[in-house]
Amino acid sequence: MAELRGLGEVHQALVDQGGTLLAVSVDSIADNKRVVEKNKLPFPILSDEEHRVISSYGVVHKGGAMDGSDIALPSMFLIDCHGNIIWRYVAKKVQSRLDPKVLLKLINPEET
Repeated sequence: MAELRGLGEVHQALVDQGGTLLAVSVDSIADNKRVVEKNKLPFPILSDEEHRVISSYGVVHKGGAMDGSDIALPSMFLIDCHGNIIWRYVAKKVQSRLDPKVLLKLINPEET
């Protein structure tokens, strides 16, 4: 949750640059909606219950959830307006989280 709240801080900088921030989770639409509302996130969390997105991006962590089901490794992607991945971070394990402020340095390098 701390990572999602941190991304909330990055959201406006991305919008100012003409970008969009969104998150993807294997959780249900209803669960994602609760997380967005509870944390007052300014961006959506899309539901990938069938694991299509996390599989296509190569970030599935087999058996990584507490109940042994598959989840996504913590990851971040910057994708340009043509759909090209121009930067990516994929954690080696679920507990590894990148500070979302790293994205600020990538999209506004003169402000670092």
